[in-house]
Amino acid sequence: MKIKHYILLGVVSFFLFLIAMLPANLLWRGASSAFEDKVPGKIESVNGTIWDGFFVLNVTNKALRDRYLVQWELHPLALLMAKVSLSLHVESSKGVLNGDGYLGLLSSGVSGLSGNVDANIADHLLSQAGASVGGLLTLKDITIVIADKQIDSASGHLIWSGGEVSYRDGSARKTVDFPRVEGVLSEREQGLLLAVMESKHQKSLGEAMMRVDGIGGVKVLQRVMSLAGISSTSTGRDDDILFNIQKPIF
Repeated sequence: MKIKHYILLGVVSFFLFLIAMLPANLLWRGASSAFEDKVPGKIESVNGTIWDGFFVLNVTNKALRDRYLVQWELHPLALLMAKVSLSLHVESSKGVLNGDGYLGLLSSGVSGLSGNVDANIADHLLSQAGASVGGLLTLKDITIVIADKQIDSASGHLIWSGGEVSYRDGSARKTVDFPRVEGVLSEREQGLLLAVMESKHQKSLGEAMMRVDGIGGVKVLQRVMSLAGISSTSTGRDDDILFNIQKPIF
């Protein structure tokens, strides 16, 4: 190899080293004005390099209010395919999630998202029905693909450990214990649909949905009341709808 080739290799290696060691907070200061309105909260600190670092996100939205530690590890080889791919770790007082995310020219999404979250994150949505839940939500291999600003595909499972559910009954408030519940994630009408069923007999309890415009909804069947040991409707049909609500989440 000629000397000029060694010099060129050295120069390229030097610049690659500089890029790899570029502080993430320096990059964020330069780009924050263009992205702050797209972030669902306030980024309080950024540390590490662009390849491996973390930031703290303060979310004030009622449904997700908390401070989140977000760690990332960028996968350099994906850049050769014009795609930004990274591993993510998100942690807050509500739980811990791990998975992979990517952003490409034609699509973006998350894959292999797994972890545990407090079930009370659903209280904001259920408050309209006067209900609240306890227990733990477990996410297993959640995958969501977004193309053309629409949900292209979705899969994975969400399991609720069961626990106390509080609800309004006239002027009184009652609490009942529920067994384990499972949910299967899929795509419907360019949004997310979570079909929910009780684990023992695999019978439907209802569904939850989320559209890309931030509208979320919950439909609950009378079977939920039967499962809790509460008398169902006079018709005795567990498949009758108990309530069906939709409201903005973000």
